[in-house]
Amino acid sequence: MSGPGVLPIVECGDPVLRRPAEPVGPAELRGSELRRLIAQMRATMEAAPGVGLAAPQVGVPLQLAVLHDGPERWGQLTQDERTARERNGLDFTVLVNPVLRLVDERDQVSFYEGCLSVPGLTGVVARHRAVRVEALDEHGQPVDRVFSACPPRPSADH
Repeated sequence: MSGPGVLPIVECGDPVLRRPAEPVGPAELRGSELRRLIAQMRATMEAAPGVGLAAPQVGVPLQLAVLHDGPERWGQLTQDERTARERNGLDFTVLVNPVLRLVDERDQVSFYEGCLSVPGLTGVVARHRAVRVEALDEHGQPVDRVFSACPPRPSADH
């Protein structure tokens, strides 16, 4: 993995992955260094390729993540495989100081997935189908959004 702005991804066992990340402060949020880090994280995630990358994965102990999913990352998945894995597109998203809350703690899904910090290994991971995320975007604007593995199920009323 190389290219302009691509950072090395730290691997499992690195001390930065074993401790809590620090919040991004207001002064940092307005700085050019954070904008540069976000651009480098995006380039790194795309080069890997991956659908998400947290700052600690590139050795920076900050509460910052970038996300992006779409057809260019689905490889050879058929429509049936995408449906089974509940993969949907996600525009490029930046989350600063995210706080996650469960939408329904009983509603979980399990899929094979990998991690850029654990290269060459995939496994079945159980996750909650949906989480509500409160964060800031790269401009310091509030984000309050539900991220889910799939669109909401229709209610019995419809």
